[in-house]
Amino acid sequence: MTAPTIHLTLVPGIALAEADGSLAVNGRRFDLPLTGLTPGSIAALRSLADGPVEEDALAAPVVAAEGLRGLMALERAKFQLHELGLVRRTALHDGVPLATLHPMTPGPAFVSGAVVPGRLYALSRFAWLRRGEGGLELECPLSTARLLCHDGRVAALAAALAVPRSVEEAASLAGLPDAVAAALIDMFLHVRAAAAVGNDTSAESDLAHPLAGWEFHDLLFHARSRQGRHDAPYGATFPMKGRVPPPPLSAPRRWAHDIPLHMPDLDALRARDLPFAEVVERRRSVRRYAEAPVTVAQLGEFLYRTARVKHVLSTPPGEMELSLRPYPGGGAIHELEIYAVVGGCAGLERGLYHYDPVGHRLGLVVPENGQTAELLEIGWRTADRQSRPQVFFVITARFRRLQWKYQSVVYAVIMKNVGVLYEAMYLTATAMGLAPCSLGGGVVDPFCRAVGLDPFEEAPVGEFMLGSTERAA
Repeated sequence: MTAPTIHLTLVPGIALAEADGSLAVNGRRFDLPLTGLTPGSIAALRSLADGPVEEDALAAPVVAAEGLRGLMALERAKFQLHELGLVRRTALHDGVPLATLHPMTPGPAFVSGAVVPGRLYALSRFAWLRRGEGGLELECPLSTARLLCHDGRVAALAAALAVPRSVEEAASLAGLPDAVAAALIDMFLHVRAAAAVGNDTSAESDLAHPLAGWEFHDLLFHARSRQGRHDAPYGATFPMKGRVPPPPLSAPRRWAHDIPLHMPDLDALRARDLPFAEVVERRRSVRRYAEAPVTVAQLGEFLYRTARVKHVLSTPPGEMELSLRPYPGGGAIHELEIYAVVGGCAGLERGLYHYDPVGHRLGLVVPENGQTAELLEIGWRTADRQSRPQVFFVITARFRRLQWKYQSVVYAVIMKNVGVLYEAMYLTATAMGLAPCSLGGGVVDPFCRAVGLDPFEEAPVGEFMLGSTERAA
């Protein structure tokens, strides 16, 4: 059966420039010379920049004019371009494009012929198929390349490999000739979306293998929130600037009345606080509280020392409002909001409050009801069912604050910001003689329903418990 035709072309944004008998690869971020070329190999490589070239036809004129010397020069340069992730391969059958192998970053050069007839192949549990800008894309966070699927039969072939199958079985289910299916599975193997059964797919479930402990969402998050394994826009790209106004510094008010909080004397705190080294050494997660609960004055001091807005930075009109707080925040954006579900606090009614870090005050969002009781119960169960919660902090993120500026790193930055806020809360509570405990997880929907939040606009990303101790009581 006839194998598919393979067309080669340079990835978008790459050009070849000829000077003094050599070629230079010009990209957005680099210029790379290709040396040791012959006139025939230069002409062949330049054709890649002009449009798709049939792979089998690329070398023929070079061999005819220059023999082995020209062919070797061409193959060296092709291999180098492939390893740098600069060449795309498109498989066609009867003139119809089926799939394109698109390198995202430098990586291993493609090697064809890896598929063995009769052997079983299966999708990786880390493979994913999604709608991209140009159609369906098959990816795996283990790879530095993706497969652009131009024909529905490619997706059908991937679906056929949801269970281990031979090339022949998968080809029949997808409606493809065996040789074409084999060539496409070759591409699946290159992007590590599939593997031979008894090889990588079994290795992923082997408890001794490094991949055994990884879950799909963790590996994808890890690969896509750092540079080097994808080509997505990364970092401070300002994708929404000029399209939508930047979200304001303060969250929308969801309460009618403000409750001013105690503002401690920082000079007095400096004089009487424990030394920093002692605070760090004493820090522990404490889940058992004294009988007398924390007071509203202690709550005010705690929030003042951990989360207040110390200074609003000056920014030009139309730019993001930024601030400085006791804990650091990526880009000084401070997307985190703090809500206090109060189960016991002397001088403060039970209910769900929002902390305003600019005015250092609370706002009662939800009076005590079944929803606040449910949240306190969730906090108690998550904290190992010891003392009943006194103050259960729910930390949310207003996602658009970071999405306005960043790409690829938004949720990773949020998690880092939650971590440093946790540490600020731990150290402050320890210095005050209170009982701190961060929680390892929480819920989204019950909290968002209670407050009236769209969970894709603002949602919980962290939880923290605060209670009294005999020392502070």
